[in-house]
Amino acid sequence: MNQSLQDTADLLIRCSELRNRLFGAGPGPARPSGATRDFDAFDGNETFPDTSDRIIVCCDYWTVVTADQLRSMSIIVDSGIPGFAIYPIMRSVIEHSAWLCWILDEKCSALQRISRANLAYLNTVKQRINTASLIYGRDSEMKNSIRADYRTFRDEIQRTFANVTLDPMTIEGEALPTPTAVIDHIGAVMGNQAQWKGVYKFYCEMANHPSLNVAEIIKPGTSGYSAIQISPETLAQNVKATIGPYLWSLHYVCAYLGWPTEPLDLMFAEVADD
Repeated sequence: MNQSLQDTADLLIRCSELRNRLFGAGPGPARPSGATRDFDAFDGNETFPDTSDRIIVCCDYWTVVTADQLRSMSIIVDSGIPGFAIYPIMRSVIEHSAWLCWILDEKCSALQRISRANLAYLNTVKQRINTASLIYGRDSEMKNSIRADYRTFRDEIQRTFANVTLDPMTIEGEALPTPTAVIDHIGAVMGNQAQWKGVYKFYCEMANHPSLNVAEIIKPGTSGYSAIQISPETLAQNVKATIGPYLWSLHYVCAYLGWPTEPLDLMFAEVADD
C-alpha cells in the first residue's frame, strides 16, 4: 500500500481510539468544572438531574458516533482504493462535532447550554414521529408509542423551563440553529469562519446524491470506463480537515467535564505539525 495512505489510515485509527481513552480515564465530571457548575445551577429543579444530564449524553453519544465514523474512514483508506463513500462520512463527522461545540459553548450560561441539549432531544423525538408515520403508517403502534414518548418528554420540558414554544420549537429563547450556523460557530472557534464554511460546502456538494461534483475525482479507468481516483495527497488533506473539528469537539468535552487533555494536546500538535 502507498505509505501516505497507510499513514492516513493509522492517524484515523489513533484519533478514533483517543475518544475512548479520554472517556475511559474520566470517572465523570470533575469538581469543579463547567459541568458541575451547570448541574449546581439546576439543582433543586423538579426534573433534576435528567434535564442537566442530557448535556453529558450529547457528549457521549455524538463522540461515539464521530469516533466510529473515523474508524470507518480508516477502513476505506486502508483498502488502498479509497472511494466516494468517504465524503458523506466526513460531512457527518464535521456536523456532529460542530453541534457538540455549539451546545457546550463556554460563552453561554448554564441555562443556555442545558436548553440547547434539551432542544436537541425534543427535536429528535419529534422527528421520530414523522419518520414512524411514513414507514409504519399514521395509525401504527410504532408511531403511537413514539408520540406518547414525545408527549411525556414535552410535558417534562414544559414543567422544567419557564419559556417553551413548540412551533417554532424554542426553549428559553434558544432555537434550533441551521446547519450553516453551527458550522459558522465552529469555524469561528477554529479561527477561520469563511474557510470552514467553504470546507463544509464542499463536503455537502460531494455528499448530496446524485451529484456531478464527482467530476473532480473521476478519471478514465481501464477499457474506457470511468473510475473514482483520489490521490493520497488529496485524501490526506481532506482527512486532516475532518479531524480538526473532531479534536475540537473533544477539547470542548474535556474542558466542560474538567478532564486532563494531555493525550488530546499531543494529537492536536501532531495534526498541526503535519
